[in-house]
Amino acid sequence: ATSYQQNPVHTYAGNGTYTVRLIACNTNGCDTIEKDVIINPTGIVSASCTPTATSLMSDMGIFNVSFNTISNPTLADTYGYRDYSCDIYTNVFSTQLYLLSVTTGSSYSENVVAWLDYNNNGSFEVSEKIMTSQNNYNHSANVIIPSGAVLNAPLRLRIAADYYTTPLPQPCVNVTYGQFEDYAVIVSQIPLVADFAYTFIDQCNGVVLFADNSTSNPTSWYWDFGDGNTSIVKNPFHVYSLPGLYNVSLIVSNSLQTDTIYQTVAINSIIAHIITNYNNLYQNVPIPFTSDSYNASSWLWYFGDGATSVIQSPFHTYNNFGVYLVSLVVSNIYSCSDSTAIYISVLKTDVPYLNNSENSVLIYPNPNNGNFNVSFSNFGYKDISIELCDILGRTVLNEDLYKVNNLVKNFNVKNKAETIYFLKIKSEGKEFINKLIIY
Repeated sequence: ATSYQQNPVHTYAGNGTYTVRLIACNTNGCDTIEKDVIINPTGIVSASCTPTATSLMSDMGIFNVSFNTISNPTLADTYGYRDYSCDIYTNVFSTQLYLLSVTTGSSYSENVVAWLDYNNNGSFEVSEKIMTSQNNYNHSANVIIPSGAVLNAPLRLRIAADYYTTPLPQPCVNVTYGQFEDYAVIVSQIPLVADFAYTFIDQCNGVVLFADNSTSNPTSWYWDFGDGNTSIVKNPFHVYSLPGLYNVSLIVSNSLQTDTIYQTVAINSIIAHIITNYNNLYQNVPIPFTSDSYNASSWLWYFGDGATSVIQSPFHTYNNFGVYLVSLVVSNIYSCSDSTAIYISVLKTDVPYLNNSENSVLIYPNPNNGNFNVSFSNFGYKDISIELCDILGRTVLNEDLYKVNNLVKNFNVKNKAETIYFLKIKSEGKEFINKLIIY
C-alpha cells in the first residue's frame, strides 16, 4: 500500500515488522528515509514472571514513579504487583540519558531496584538492571539507553521496592512488605538531522573550515561546496578560488537514516581586473579605464606616468606616446586586497595609422608561445615592413614583405622572453600596432 498524503493513517492486516519508506521532495530535489514499524496488537511482550508481596503494609512500597514523561503517584495503594505497561508508557531515544525517580513510604527506609527489558524477551537479565538504591525514601538514578536496545517496540520497565533490612529485590522473587510495578518504554533512534557550521580560516584567500554538527552520530558525509568540488571527510577544509556566493550542501547518513542541509556561504576574497580598449590609444586623448573587480569597495590606479586615481572608472590623458605600465590595487570592507597590471601602447597623434576596420590584418594565436601567424587579406599588393618590439621599445624582429595581397606569414620567436610585445606593421607611410603576448 502507498499514500501521497503528508500525514497518512494506515491499518496493517497482521502482526510483523514492516519497513516504511518516505520520499519527500521540494524544488531542490528529493530525500528518502526508511524505518521499521513493529505491529503487535497484543501490546508489550508478556513478562516471564509476576512476583508479588507476601506481607503487604499500607505505609510501605512504591508511592510514585517518574521517568521521562511517566509520572504515576500511587501513594498508599495496597497491592503486591501492578502492571501499568498497557496504559502508562514513555518514548525515549537511544544513547540518551534520562532520570528515573522512585518515592517510597515516609515511615520506613526501603531498597529499590529497577530493570528495563532492553532485548524485549520478557525477562530481566543482570545487564538490564538500571537502578539500585538502598536504605532511603527518595531513590534516583541516571539511565543511559544503550544503542543495542530494541527499537520502536514497548519494552517492560519493572520497579521493585521492599523494607531496607530485607534482601535486595530480585525481578522474579516475591518481596516481603513492598511492591512491584511494571511500565512500558519505547526506544527510538534519535532523528538524524543534518547540520554544519563553517569558519573562515583565511577570508581573503577563500580558506574555509567546515564542521559537521549533525545529530544521531552519522557515519558518512558527502559535501558539495558549490564550486564543483566535493569531499567525504567529516570536517573538511576547502579553498575557494573565486569570490562569490556558494550553495553548500551536506548529506549525512547512518545505518538507518539520511538527511541533507543547504547553506549559502559568502566568499569575500577579491580579484583585481582592469577593463580598457587596448588598441587605438593616442596621446593627448582621454583614455577610459574601468575595473570590474568583484566585491571591491576602493580602487587605486597608477597610470605609469606618475598620475593616480581613486575612482572605479577614471579617464586619463597621456601627454607623451610610448608604452606604459598601468596598475590597479583594489580592496574591500573585509580588509582583502589584490592588484593587477597591464601594459598599454599610446600612439602619436601626428602619425597616420592603417585602417583595420575590415580585419585585413589578423594576428593569431594571441597569446602564443612564440609561434604566431600574421594574415593579410585583400591588402592591395602593397609593400609591408613588419617590426616586433618589446615593452622597452627594442626591436627583436624586423622583416620586409613585397606586393602583399592575400598572405599568411608565420613567425617563430620562441627564443624570446615570455612577456608583452608590440607588433608594428607599416605600409605607405601608415602604421598598424597590436599587442602580442608570448608565454
